[in-house]
Amino acid sequence: MAKNTPAFQFYPSDFIGGVTLLSDEATGVYIKLLSQLWIQGNLLPFSFPKLAAISMTTPEVMHRVWPELEDKFIIEDGNVMHARFQKMMEISEKRRDSGGQGGRTSKANRKQTAKQNKSKESSKSEANSLAISMTTPEVMHRVWPELEDKFIIEDGNVMHARFQKMMEISEKRRDSGGQGGRTSKANRKQTAKQNKSKESSKSEANSLKNEERRLKTEDSSLKDDWKFPDGWDSPSLRNALDDWADMRTRIRKPVKSRASTSKIFKKFDSPEHLAEVAEHCEANEYQGLNPDYCRGTGGTSNRPSPAQQTAKNAQSILDQLK
Repeated sequence: MAKNTPAFQFYPSDFIGGVTLLSDEATGVYIKLLSQLWIQGNLLPFSFPKLAAISMTTPEVMHRVWPELEDKFIIEDGNVMHARFQKMMEISEKRRDSGGQGGRTSKANRKQTAKQNKSKESSKSEANSLAISMTTPEVMHRVWPELEDKFIIEDGNVMHARFQKMMEISEKRRDSGGQGGRTSKANRKQTAKQNKSKESSKSEANSLKNEERRLKTEDSSLKDDWKFPDGWDSPSLRNALDDWADMRTRIRKPVKSRASTSKIFKKFDSPEHLAEVAEHCEANEYQGLNPDYCRGTGGTSNRPSPAQQTAKNAQSILDQLK
């Protein structure tokens, strides 16, 4: 059997109740055998010399105390096992296989444990009526020099440092509602509320940034307008230029700046000439406003239309073939 975890549950009231009728010598051997069984995976060879070596005593002592201990173990196939350990290890293995969830007791298990503890309390009062260590003052005087460095003596009381720390941790968990490191429902709600508030603030900030960008674009658009020579500005001229600019956008060659484009206006003969060129360029999808278009031709562009250019090219080819 595989070795188990380094610790097992120890119920003091159960242990005291179980060793009430044992001698001090048998009790000492018993707790050592329990510890070794847990370490070795609940399997020890049933041999007095080997059991004596494992429990750090002599074969003679083991022969002497075994009649007091034999009903606490199971002898099977030449090995010694402990029934309760067997059950505990099976539970531990199941918990390990299910992803280590065994450390968190379910609500049903907690109710069952509470019920068992309530039953144990009745036997605890009976056990407490016995002497604390169930031995004599003479034995205590004799063994205390071996034990005194294991305990803390403070204000006339005996304490154990590790137990003190474990009890403080247990008390903190009890005070916090038994959550033991798991965030309470109230804390989770508070965290969710804070996160929601942060998301709202972030969304509001993004909205303000987008609005600021939109206003900046609109402001830039308002500033970027056609700049006409004095006396040239008129609705008809603006419409002709706007239609030409829309055509540029449609063919994916947008006018970068109307104000900059307006610098060429002074090269035109008149606002009518500019309007006629803009209409001509918009109709033929010309990108540039060329002042030479429609100049001195009675409204006809000096530059042939695409259809005229195609016809001219075709005629040129026919002439070469003759």
